[in-house]
Amino acid sequence: MKKILLIFNGSASVNLLNFGCYMAGLTQARLIGVFQEVIEYERHPTELVEKEHSARTWIDADESHIRDERIISDIHRFQEVCDRKGIHATVHNATRFTTPELVSESRFADLIIVDATPAEGLPAEAVHERIVKELVAAVECPVIIAPASFEEIEEIVFWYNGSTSAAFAMKQFAYLFEVPEYVKSTIAVAQSEEQTEIYDKHHIMDWLSRYYDYGDVVMLKDHQEKGLFDYLLRKKKVMVVTGAHGRATLLRFFQHSLSDLQLKTLPFPLFITNH
Repeated sequence: MKKILLIFNGSASVNLLNFGCYMAGLTQARLIGVFQEVIEYERHPTELVEKEHSARTWIDADESHIRDERIISDIHRFQEVCDRKGIHATVHNATRFTTPELVSESRFADLIIVDATPAEGLPAEAVHERIVKELVAAVECPVIIAPASFEEIEEIVFWYNGSTSAAFAMKQFAYLFEVPEYVKSTIAVAQSEEQTEIYDKHHIMDWLSRYYDYGDVVMLKDHQEKGLFDYLLRKKKVMVVTGAHGRATLLRFFQHSLSDLQLKTLPFPLFITNH
């Protein structure tokens, strides 16, 4: 891996920075910090520009100054922390992004890490839905949704339901990351109660043994998302890997976190990629 885009879009910039540095350190990749007021998840950029021009005269000067100072402070912190940790890092020169611009940037990036914690004044549900339905669905590289709080990862959980997109996500993650030997890798297999044997069992075990020294395959009792939720509730310091089939699941992950865990974002990092 050579290039990671770290998208600062919410209020948890310190946590996101620590997580981004951790992922860059694992891969020796360059970390590109992208700082802006807010990602404009709009399907019609021309309409967005017109709205911006019409609204600019009403922006309070003091509020704009405070916002700019916050971004400058985040940039300085980004540069200082990356220097201290020995992370190769640069700051992107753009100040505002639309979804099409992020798609263009993603074409030659290896990974995007985005903060799903909403900025002050924005409803969490709206931010989560836009990230999942627009950003994750549109970009041309894998995305990691940063967790609510950063902890060093001790286990990778691959959610496998027999689909092409699930297998693709597993392979993409293995190609991008060479995880430390002490990190456990688990394939959580989701299948219906009618199935008595794990599908693709031979291929799954063979793949796991070729990439990971410390691995396991578990059968989820419930083949729906609830089975994965229940399994993960007993886990700590994990990263979950899923394919494009998991976008609807990702929204339910957010809903689950908001209702049961009282968090504004996910309790663990989630790697998701399109096939």
